[in-house]
Amino acid sequence: MSELAEKKSIGYILKRIGINAMWFFFLFGLAGSSYMIIKQMSGKPPSPDEDVDRLVAAATSQLSVMVMRNNHIVYDKDFHWEGEGKPSYALENLDDMLIALATVRLHDQGRIDINAMVLDLIPDASSTLKAVPVSALLTHSSGILPAWSDIPEGVEVIPGITSVYAPLNYILLHRLIVKITEMPVEQYIQGSVLAPLDMENTRWDGALNNWLAPLEDLRKFEEYLNSNRVISLKAHLMAFTAPILADDSRGLFAYGWEVRNHHGLRMERVLGSRGEFNGVVMRFPEKNFAAILLYKGAQEDFDTHAISEELATIYLRREMPLLN
Repeated sequence: MSELAEKKSIGYILKRIGINAMWFFFLFGLAGSSYMIIKQMSGKPPSPDEDVDRLVAAATSQLSVMVMRNNHIVYDKDFHWEGEGKPSYALENLDDMLIALATVRLHDQGRIDINAMVLDLIPDASSTLKAVPVSALLTHSSGILPAWSDIPEGVEVIPGITSVYAPLNYILLHRLIVKITEMPVEQYIQGSVLAPLDMENTRWDGALNNWLAPLEDLRKFEEYLNSNRVISLKAHLMAFTAPILADDSRGLFAYGWEVRNHHGLRMERVLGSRGEFNGVVMRFPEKNFAAILLYKGAQEDFDTHAISEELATIYLRREMPLLN
């Protein structure tokens, strides 16, 4: 059959129609999908600031919220605050990030080996800590249980088995800093951590037995985390790496930071909740996005930990329109 006759045959015509139809439906589907994504991205979605205002409307006590992107503030509001200037908050156990940074700074200076055993550095500590390295205290993988206020005698503490937040880990780090520096932890942190970061409005309140800090100083801390001005790059990378546990799973904590997955993104956060305070410092390093919520009230009244995840989704959805 000649080429001309083949082109006039029914089979050839049907074949060409089929190929053209397949391309048509492919391009139509591609255009439709693109239109839906563009519509979501460029339509008129609610302002994220308005969404956040609605999200935190349930707060009945003093609340401060700050959202940052690329070190720039995109949301900064104080609620139920009638004083002058900006409010400060007692950080409670949010100060874990300061204690962790102080410990790593001492390691960088060669004054503490974070791979050394706790008992070698604090000889009067419980003998049950003989197998626990300092790094396990930093990552809450020491085997110390959340309810312990001290190490029970006769109980062998085995590191690397569990990953669970236990305040006693950081109480022991507190003792270690005192022993190494021969000064109160607060004094060392003030001079070696806060001063280099220009956190000039963060101060230790002896009466409250707590650090007081405004949002602005915590913003400076976030800037430090993005620029790493105080410790070496190697130490910085270690400080944000959760350990591998005995069952080959990854622990939940780096040096003071809880590390989780949030909609496919790495989320790093420090949670605080004690008495009439709860707060969170949350960051998404892949997006250079951070949020801080501080609430002067109990967690059962207004849970900043849960609210912060919803807040993050509000802003991240602007760049990831298919995010649930």
